[in-house]
Amino acid sequence: MVARTAGSEFVIALGPYMRERILASSARVSPERVHVVPVWVDGNEITPTPRAENPLVREPGIYVTHHVGASTEQAQVAIAHEVIRIVQGYLEKGSVANCVNRQAKSSATHVLSVRHRNRPGVLAHVFDVLAQRGINVEEVENIIYHGAQATLARIHLDTQPDQAAMAAIASGNADVIKVDLSRLEDGA
Repeated sequence: MVARTAGSEFVIALGPYMRERILASSARVSPERVHVVPVWVDGNEITPTPRAENPLVREPGIYVTHHVGASTEQAQVAIAHEVIRIVQGYLEKGSVANCVNRQAKSSATHVLSVRHRNRPGVLAHVFDVLAQRGINVEEVENIIYHGAQATLARIHLDTQPDQAAMAAIASGNADVIKVDLSRLEDGA
């Protein structure tokens, strides 16, 4: 795996065995550029590092995931391709494929739909009004329409905003076009 940071390249090897394979397969990679991340299959690294003690967790731009088994070269390549697909999907669409532990059923009771111009500060205004009234946002989807001038924010709330909150959202920012509220059937 090649990683880039601050204009330089380095190679991450998952365990010393992979480090040796990388160095043997490429004359272009110097040993100083290969950083080894210990893995459980390495003889001296049988016990995984607890997440709270793992120094990689604190590194900016590094995301630590659960163990993925790939004991053959074909499996390693397949998993590498899948990781790339998932990360690209996140970067392009903002969603993570095959996400686990996501709440199956939201506790949201209402959806606030805010049609607005695509300008800075609109959603901050909406969230400020909601926060002042103790209304929690459960989920948000902000759909930007063709031309990037208008958007629709669909905001799932845990409580119904009163008429004063709806009026404050509608009139408190000149870029808000329309505000609607829908009740969800038994959460969604």
